[in-house]
Amino acid sequence: MTNYQEQLKKLEEEVNNYSKNLIESQLINPDQYRTSLQKANSLMAGSPKPKDINPIIKQIKNRNLTFQEKKALIFPELYPSPPEDIYYQWVAPSRLSIKRDKQWYWTVGLIIMFIIFIGVLAKQFMLIAVVLAFFFAIYVSASVPAKDTVYRLTKQGIEIGEGESIEIYAWGQLLEYAYYYKENQEVMYVETILASPQRIQILFSQEDRKNIQMIMEAHLPYKPPPKKQNWFMRWAEGIYIPLHDFKALQEKIDRYYDIKYSEIIDQLKKQGVIPADITIEDIRQAETIRNLKLLDEIQKQQEEEAKRILGLK
Repeated sequence: MTNYQEQLKKLEEEVNNYSKNLIESQLINPDQYRTSLQKANSLMAGSPKPKDINPIIKQIKNRNLTFQEKKALIFPELYPSPPEDIYYQWVAPSRLSIKRDKQWYWTVGLIIMFIIFIGVLAKQFMLIAVVLAFFFAIYVSASVPAKDTVYRLTKQGIEIGEGESIEIYAWGQLLEYAYYYKENQEVMYVETILASPQRIQILFSQEDRKNIQMIMEAHLPYKPPPKKQNWFMRWAEGIYIPLHDFKALQEKIDRYYDIKYSEIIDQLKKQGVIPADITIEDIRQAETIRNLKLLDEIQKQQEEEAKRILGLK
């Protein structure tokens, strides 16, 4: 790895730490967060909402459709999008992977033992079964690392996964989206009109957030801020991020990138590592080419997997 690549890798780590600190300072402070929610509510109340009603729901409500026609509207035939229909794709974990220490397991274990004890005394065996199942799900989530998967935003909607296990959601099946801060990272939740899943969880990295937001904003409305987020809601789904906070953070990250890129470029020019006429835009173009090569590699792997499934290899 060259000095230049080391500098860029170090820059990525700095930006991740920088954005994490910005989010925490912006959202964890109760007074500042309350003010931010009030601002979000006023912005939501004072802005037009042309996409309030999902077009599929609107068609079902406004037309006298048969059951089969309604079913065809809600569950259209969906197929993986061809490359030319993909707006943006990235690779991220399939779910949040939360590492727990021994103290956490001891604490939760004692609480569960206490609940089981109460359940035995009250002869509430169904409660005991539910508590044990809940603890087992938490244990599996914490002990089994999440696998990486491919996310795509396409002309037809959102696609998650590869091959036979791919999940496809049309834009008409989606209601709204919002960003939350959970387990020290940003998460996007997309609400659906389906019975299951009612909500899709999407993970992404700092370099993806700008492109993802640009596409989501063009297709779906942002979820209004909750009237109140108690401790359980924060624990279960994370801290709601108002859209103006998300965008403000992106502007700060962009400025931070510009300053740091300039510092690295000037330093490497003095060392004679890169030509004197290299600019920030050249660096960004190089990063784009690198990402495109990565996507080409993913596409090649998909083709190889398709050949294997079809028995052509």
